[in-house]
Amino acid sequence: MNNSRQGKLAVIGGFILMFSVMGLVSNCFSLSIVPITSYFGFSRGSYAISQTLMFVCSAAFTLTSSRIYKKLDLVKAVRIAAVVVTAVFFLESFATRIWMFYIANALLGFCMAMCTSLPAGLLINEWIAVDANTFIGIAMMGSGVGGAVFNPMMNWLITGWGWQSAYRIMAVVMGAMAIPAAFLLMKRAPGAVDKRVDVSDKKSERKIPFMQKRLLIIAAVLFLSNGIAAALNFSINPHVQDLGYSAAFASMCSSLENAVMAVGKITVGRILDRKGAKTALYLSMGMTAVSLVCLAFFRSPVVIFLVLINLGLFFGCPIGTVGGVAVTSEAVGKEDMPAFVGTFGFAMSLGTTFAPMLLGNAYDIFGSYSPLLLALAAVLVLAMPLISIAFRTPLKTK
Repeated sequence: MNNSRQGKLAVIGGFILMFSVMGLVSNCFSLSIVPITSYFGFSRGSYAISQTLMFVCSAAFTLTSSRIYKKLDLVKAVRIAAVVVTAVFFLESFATRIWMFYIANALLGFCMAMCTSLPAGLLINEWIAVDANTFIGIAMMGSGVGGAVFNPMMNWLITGWGWQSAYRIMAVVMGAMAIPAAFLLMKRAPGAVDKRVDVSDKKSERKIPFMQKRLLIIAAVLFLSNGIAAALNFSINPHVQDLGYSAAFASMCSSLENAVMAVGKITVGRILDRKGAKTALYLSMGMTAVSLVCLAFFRSPVVIFLVLINLGLFFGCPIGTVGGVAVTSEAVGKEDMPAFVGTFGFAMSLGTTFAPMLLGNAYDIFGSYSPLLLALAAVLVLAMPLISIAFRTPLKTK
């Protein structure tokens, strides 16, 4: 079973799903902020709620995934979600009221989580035993590559055809890739038993209680690191445009950041395999803090600032997609990992949900993202000692 042909097909399938679904739905969302708010006259704060709802529903799926997988096989869930996410993305182009965007993005968030990082990571973990995190990183880099490819495409379509036509065309492109990948490449390993246990469902099956110092601190670290890294990711495109640069230049920055995140996912997966979660988390939080400060003071020479900004994207953002299984396994052990992966994944997803709302409201209050970016950098620096505390604290079992 180790590194078998079907295991490699699962990696390819995960890559395609991440490329087509997350690369478009999540990593190109920032391109819609300016055109949609300008077209309808929405405030950025009110429109940011739609992105927040996307990540709230994504987090909700992550937390309840074990219950869903007990009623609906993991692979069937991936296939259903791939079809639904394509249909909803297409239908969002017909939205005319803010509440319609809220409903569409809530559905997109739930279905995106159901067919991308968590199920792909679990399936690859079933097939690959050696350097599993590196292979998960290869699959997860699909979202970054997708964002790098789709950002200029979306920008070109929005500029030339309008955002509605851009959504419809890209929905067809997404479905043409995601649906075949879900049905042809994503399969369960022979004899695989779904042991995922929900927090509120079978507490007696857990050997390790969640409510103890070490696990709560790790959950807090994941919440902060992933949420603030997401804020960095989401703010680059609109912040660069606010500074007076063209939409084309901002789109180029978005493509660059997605390409950097793609390569970073393999690197972070390798770090998790070789150095462990502690080192990966230090790099994630430290480099993200540096990047936030550089983005807040973005100016010439542009190249130097772009390099420094992308350090956080290289080491910070990949934790949210690559690190779930690895951090959970190191925190509680491989035996209890299936019971906790949804909980730690929820902590990471919950952090992401606050990023759009914080950014939108910060802009409405200050007229700039810079004050919030500096505040988030300070929070990361102050929170970094929690990593050492978490892994020094002994873990208690029942």
